[in-house]
Amino acid sequence: MRWILFAMMLAGCSPGPGPQAQAERTLFAGEGRDRLCSDGDRAGFIAYGAGDANCSVRGRIERSEGRVALLPWGDRDCRIEVQLSGDSVRLGSRSEACAYYCGPGVDFTGRRFGKMNGNARDAKDLAGDPLC
Repeated sequence: MRWILFAMMLAGCSPGPGPQAQAERTLFAGEGRDRLCSDGDRAGFIAYGAGDANCSVRGRIERSEGRVALLPWGDRDCRIEVQLSGDSVRLGSRSEACAYYCGPGVDFTGRRFGKMNGNARDAKDLAGDPLC
Protein backbone atom coordinates (compact mmCIF):
# COMPACT_ATOMS: atom_id res chain seq x y z
CA MET A 1 0.00 0.00 0.00
CA ARG A 2 2.85 2.39 0.82
CA TRP A 3 4.33 1.86 -2.63
CA ILE A 4 1.07 2.85 -4.28
CA LEU A 5 0.91 6.07 -2.26
CA PHE A 6 4.56 6.84 -3.04
CA ALA A 7 3.99 6.24 -6.77
CA MET A 8 0.97 8.56 -6.70
CA MET A 9 3.03 11.28 -4.98
CA LEU A 10 5.78 10.97 -7.60
CA ALA A 11 3.25 11.19 -10.41
CA GLY A 12 1.97 14.42 -8.91
CA CYS A 13 5.49 15.87 -9.00
CA SER A 14 6.33 14.83 -12.55
CA PRO A 15 6.22 17.40 -15.36
CA GLY A 16 3.19 17.59 -17.61
CA PRO A 17 2.92 16.04 -21.04
CA GLY A 18 5.36 18.46 -22.66
CA PRO A 19 6.95 21.89 -22.49
CA GLN A 20 4.53 24.78 -22.25
CA ALA A 21 4.91 27.96 -24.23
CA GLN A 22 6.79 30.73 -22.44
CA ALA A 23 4.62 33.76 -21.70
CA GLU A 24 5.62 36.85 -23.65
CA ARG A 25 7.15 39.59 -21.53
CA THR A 26 6.16 42.96 -22.87
CA LEU A 27 7.43 46.42 -21.96
CA PHE A 28 5.29 49.54 -22.28
CA ALA A 29 6.44 53.13 -21.83
CA GLY A 30 4.33 56.04 -20.71
CA GLU A 31 5.23 59.69 -20.38
CA GLY A 32 8.64 60.40 -18.88
CA ARG A 33 9.75 57.54 -16.63
CA ASP A 34 6.34 55.81 -16.46
CA ARG A 35 6.62 52.09 -17.26
CA LEU A 36 4.33 49.09 -17.41
CA CYS A 37 5.25 45.49 -18.08
CA SER A 38 3.33 42.29 -18.51
CA ASP A 39 4.49 38.71 -18.24
CA GLY A 40 1.71 36.24 -18.95
CA ASP A 41 -0.87 36.74 -16.22
CA ARG A 42 1.39 39.06 -14.17
CA ALA A 43 1.88 42.78 -14.62
CA GLY A 44 3.18 45.84 -12.87
CA PHE A 45 3.52 49.57 -13.42
CA ILE A 46 5.08 52.70 -12.02
CA ALA A 47 3.63 56.14 -12.74
CA TYR A 48 5.50 59.23 -11.54
CA GLY A 49 4.31 62.59 -10.32
CA ALA A 50 6.50 65.48 -9.17
CA GLY A 51 10.01 64.45 -8.22
CA ASP A 52 10.11 60.80 -7.26
CA ALA A 53 6.54 60.60 -5.93
CA ASN A 54 4.86 57.71 -7.70
CA CYS A 55 2.19 55.04 -7.88
CA SER A 56 3.58 51.53 -8.07
CA VAL A 57 1.62 48.29 -8.37
CA ARG A 58 2.52 44.65 -9.01
CA GLY A 59 -0.10 41.95 -9.37
CA ARG A 60 -1.99 39.57 -11.55
CA ILE A 61 -4.08 40.17 -14.64
CA GLU A 62 -7.67 39.02 -14.54
CA ARG A 63 -9.72 38.67 -17.70
CA SER A 64 -13.47 38.26 -17.35
CA GLU A 65 -16.42 38.97 -19.64
CA GLY A 66 -14.34 41.03 -22.07
CA ARG A 67 -12.81 43.16 -19.29
CA VAL A 68 -9.23 43.25 -18.08
CA ALA A 69 -8.09 44.28 -14.62
CA LEU A 70 -4.86 44.39 -12.62
CA LEU A 71 -5.26 43.07 -9.07
CA PRO A 72 -2.37 43.90 -6.73
CA TRP A 73 -0.80 40.92 -4.95
CA GLY A 74 -2.45 40.23 -1.61
CA ASP A 75 -5.10 42.93 -1.93
CA ARG A 76 -8.75 41.91 -2.22
CA ASP A 77 -10.14 45.43 -2.46
CA CYS A 78 -8.07 47.22 -5.10
CA ARG A 79 -8.95 46.52 -8.72
CA ILE A 80 -7.49 48.59 -11.55
CA GLU A 81 -9.37 48.41 -14.84
CA VAL A 82 -7.09 48.19 -17.87
CA GLN A 83 -8.12 49.13 -21.40
CA LEU A 84 -6.21 47.52 -24.24
CA SER A 85 -6.16 49.06 -27.70
CA GLY A 86 -3.72 47.70 -30.25
CA ASP A 87 -0.24 48.24 -28.83
CA SER A 88 -1.34 50.59 -26.07
CA VAL A 89 -2.65 50.26 -22.53
CA ARG A 90 -4.69 52.79 -20.55
CA LEU A 91 -5.25 52.53 -16.81
CA GLY A 92 -8.71 53.14 -15.38
CA SER A 93 -9.60 55.38 -12.47
CA ARG A 94 -8.03 54.98 -9.05
CA SER A 95 -10.56 53.97 -6.45
CA GLU A 96 -10.14 54.79 -2.78
CA ALA A 97 -9.18 51.13 -2.20
CA CYS A 98 -6.14 51.67 -4.46
CA ALA A 99 -4.94 54.94 -2.89
CA TYR A 100 -2.40 52.99 -0.81
CA TYR A 101 -0.29 52.40 -3.93
CA CYS A 102 0.25 56.11 -4.63
CA GLY A 103 2.33 58.74 -2.93
CA PRO A 104 0.96 62.21 -2.13
CA GLY A 105 -0.25 64.13 -5.16
CA VAL A 106 0.13 61.24 -7.63
CA ASP A 107 -2.63 59.44 -9.50
CA PHE A 108 -2.47 56.77 -12.21
CA THR A 109 -5.98 57.45 -13.56
CA GLY A 110 -5.95 57.57 -17.36
CA ARG A 111 -2.21 56.98 -17.75
CA ARG A 112 -1.34 55.62 -21.17
CA PHE A 113 1.48 53.29 -22.08
CA GLY A 114 2.64 52.26 -25.56
CA LYS A 115 4.36 49.00 -26.42
CA MET A 116 8.08 49.47 -26.95
CA ASN A 117 11.05 47.40 -27.94
CA GLY A 118 13.10 46.48 -24.95
CA ASN A 119 13.35 44.03 -22.13
CA ALA A 120 10.40 44.00 -19.71
CA ARG A 121 12.92 43.31 -16.95
CA ASP A 122 14.07 46.90 -17.46
CA ALA A 123 10.80 48.12 -15.93
CA LYS A 124 11.70 48.78 -12.29
CA ASP A 125 10.17 50.51 -9.32
CA LEU A 126 11.80 53.38 -7.46
CA ALA A 127 13.92 50.97 -5.36
CA GLY A 128 15.18 49.24 -8.50
CA ASP A 129 13.09 46.08 -8.10
CA PRO A 130 11.64 44.65 -11.32
CA LEU A 131 7.93 45.24 -11.94
CA CYS A 132 7.64 41.88 -13.73
